[in-house]
Amino acid sequence: MVTKRAKRWLTRGATLTALTAVVFFLVATWLQAGSVATDWLTASPDTSAGSAIIVSVGGGAVDLQDLGGADVPGVWGLVFDGGRAVVGDVEPSPSGNVRRPLLEVTGVLTPGTEVWFDVAVWDLDAVERFGLDAAVTNGPEGPLVLWTAPGDNDTWVVFVHGKRGNQAEALRLVRAVSAAGFPVAVIAYRNDEGATPSSDGHHGYGYDEWQDLQAVLDFALGQGALDFVLVGYGSGGSIVGTLLYESRLANRVVGVALDSPMLSLGAAIRDSWVDSGVPAWTIGWTKAIASMRFGLDLRALDHVERSSEWQAPVLILHGRDEGASPLDRVEAFAIARGEEALLLTFPGAGPGASWNSDQTRYEAAVIGFLNDAAAEVSKFEPVDPER
Repeated sequence: MVTKRAKRWLTRGATLTALTAVVFFLVATWLQAGSVATDWLTASPDTSAGSAIIVSVGGGAVDLQDLGGADVPGVWGLVFDGGRAVVGDVEPSPSGNVRRPLLEVTGVLTPGTEVWFDVAVWDLDAVERFGLDAAVTNGPEGPLVLWTAPGDNDTWVVFVHGKRGNQAEALRLVRAVSAAGFPVAVIAYRNDEGATPSSDGHHGYGYDEWQDLQAVLDFALGQGALDFVLVGYGSGGSIVGTLLYESRLANRVVGVALDSPMLSLGAAIRDSWVDSGVPAWTIGWTKAIASMRFGLDLRALDHVERSSEWQAPVLILHGRDEGASPLDRVEAFAIARGEEALLLTFPGAGPGASWNSDQTRYEAAVIGFLNDAAAEVSKFEPVDPER
């Protein structure tokens, strides 16, 4: 027989256990929500995708000991201490090493040197070589530096990099776009190196950055632009999408090209937590805490759900071997847009590496899209920069 005193202690014990579980749950979800800042909101440029050791250099080629990723297809940058190189696609090698043609090199490559593969291929030191000039305009957080190249068309092509990159991401495509006659603007935005930081220092996936993109479009209007095609890489696609919802200039966007776009930050966070073993039943609550802590409306950044608000035609270029920006969300977006979206996938290409894997096909698709978008006479009149 259980005495009243024993029952009292059992009740207290059960209550204490329940309270402990609740406290543990709240602490665990609070800490998990905090990981959103470090894993997703901290701007961390890193376009590397594998490394290797130089075995030999000669005959216009380089032999590499693969440390992981040295056999990625296509054209890549090689970064090493004291220099940078560009290599072509993998060639047969009797040595068993990875052999690639050496297309250009700055610095000295010697056996034993460790190198890292860079999906962006070139860095910002190459901008002048690509015919780009620096310009400055005022954004809501301070001065914004952009790189521009002239063209005969009154449709400007504006490039928006993602969280893991910088303006150099656009250099792979700039020459082809300029050769097709389109003026180019390659933007930087808040929290970029040398730019004014935001108040919280976070990358907002367009939640704030769309205003910086709008400031660049205003600058271009003052330079004779009538309308725009926007090119977004990774989370730059989310910045483009948010501008389409929020900006007074959204109706001047006649086309959008997206490379491995981040179309649902909330879904990407959920997937990463599921993969790391976070219990599925806690994820909704944890995402809500993260939204509250960091002032981020994940629903507003779900471009799949908001696809009907995109009024411009969309070209999406996406690798078939992606480690990020899952293809299922991209496919869902394309299906929702119907005839207004074209999705091209590139077999073997990893995150953001579709151009690298097949430059010819990639550039032909983009230039064809630009020509279609700019084919009609613009309905807009030039903006008087003095007004």
